[in-house]
Amino acid sequence: MSRLYQSGKERSIEFDLVGMPNPVSTRAYLDKLAHLKFESILKYVALPALSIERQPLAKSANSHMSQHNEQTLSRAGCSDLVAVFDWLWRNGVREIIKVMVVDNQNHPHADAAIVEALYGFNVEVCDWKRVDLCSDVIFDASPVVREVSMYCSGSNAVLMGWASAEGLGNRRKFPQLKKVKIYMMDGLEDEAVRNRNTERCKAGIERQSKMKHNGEGLMVEDPNPNAEGIRVEIVPDKAHKGILSEINDSPGSSNVQPVKIAIIDDGIDPTADGLEGKIAGGAMFCPNPKYLELVQSYFLYIARLEEVPVSTGSGRNVTARSAAKAVNWAINSGVDIISMSWTIRTTAPETTDMKSLHDAIKSAESADIIMFCSASDQGGHTPEKCYPGEWDDCLRIGAATFDGDKLIWVGDKVDFCFPGRDVPFQSNDGHTVTTESGSSVATAAASGLAAVLIYADRLVDGKSRRLQSRHAMKTALEKMSTGSDKRFPRAAEILGTQFKNEWWAAKGTERGSRGLNIENLTWDRSSQKALEELLKRSILGY
Repeated sequence: MSRLYQSGKERSIEFDLVGMPNPVSTRAYLDKLAHLKFESILKYVALPALSIERQPLAKSANSHMSQHNEQTLSRAGCSDLVAVFDWLWRNGVREIIKVMVVDNQNHPHADAAIVEALYGFNVEVCDWKRVDLCSDVIFDASPVVREVSMYCSGSNAVLMGWASAEGLGNRRKFPQLKKVKIYMMDGLEDEAVRNRNTERCKAGIERQSKMKHNGEGLMVEDPNPNAEGIRVEIVPDKAHKGILSEINDSPGSSNVQPVKIAIIDDGIDPTADGLEGKIAGGAMFCPNPKYLELVQSYFLYIARLEEVPVSTGSGRNVTARSAAKAVNWAINSGVDIISMSWTIRTTAPETTDMKSLHDAIKSAESADIIMFCSASDQGGHTPEKCYPGEWDDCLRIGAATFDGDKLIWVGDKVDFCFPGRDVPFQSNDGHTVTTESGSSVATAAASGLAAVLIYADRLVDGKSRRLQSRHAMKTALEKMSTGSDKRFPRAAEILGTQFKNEWWAAKGTERGSRGLNIENLTWDRSSQKALEELLKRSILGY
């Protein structure tokens, strides 16, 4: 941002409170953020499940909903975040492209409060994580919405409401709506009924979005087969467990040295499920610090990088200077793995900052730190080369489908492919699921698998360093991979099915893997033997 503004006159294009250490705040806290200056149009606003302590609020003619502020909110539902959006309005914000809110599932916001919060901001992408939200709330809050995420408890009544003639497919209410994501909880019905209900909802919204007036006051389906409608995506709520639950419960795990992973990127959400007590250290290598966004035995070391706008188009580019400092910091922290889910696109790798980054990367390689970096998601269509992947010291990771097919926009210069299309992540509320895509997601998955393998090896042999080098890890991942190019590790098959087969073999039986639930196993000599044989046969290749 330093290229856009004079020093001291910077303006923010986003407002992100995700990662706040205290989920309870006051209106006075917002006033303490008066040093923040905003553009009139924000790229996004991201808010956690935040509670605002009630305090007397002075009347303000500058409020975007001033007529409502004069009323006492007697509704039973929550209204806390109204104060946050009203504060943004009073600070000059007039449009918000994307809103992401994690609502409190035990005390969610009332319909009227959501409308009051968003009204007037012309939100284009709305992701307010409140279960069973009425579609009219979105219409009343921002009828110009282009994309909306809805969260369903499993109630068919809610699904039918969204699919009705007055629901999300209504073109009079939502003339610009292009995409609807529906995140499904399991609810009370079995899977077959749930799937039938969601497909009916999907078909209903898509059909309604192609209806038009026939000139006689009636709504009929557009006969044009190419008529643009709304695309509906159903995202099921699924959680998968496997060998990790068995490894984590092993009695010897408390004596095994934890795997240390450095995440060098734009930060993580420290409030995310599963990260409590796992963040061992953090450092920022950017001039304007903000809140950090953020197998049982691991510790994370988080480094946040400096970002600058790219010279053409939109997007971000991290600075080589901050990346070099972050890599050196990770080396000094004694990490085992460095995950770098970013690329630096440049035609001038000989600059001082780029040379400093290359030197840091080579130092990490010499220290046997395994580095994963993202492949370019621009294919081979740009004149710039992408670093650090252009150097051979890192394992380059590209995004693929869950079946192992590399995504079309990923370049050919990759060492391995990992799932990177619509990868599900459970939200902090424990009930909803969001999805992410790209090689950056795949890089995180690769780093996680490497940590599992290193930890499993240490569990078998506490002094082992058999996987603690780039060459050794690359060989192991190739051993786990399928296809002619050996690029897609079969993690689920090897850590699931093959582990079960090894466990039955250790028990001296050939019962097979289908009837064995790893989650129900207790760690014993058979488990230890099975893991040891799995490492030898399928991973280490002995």
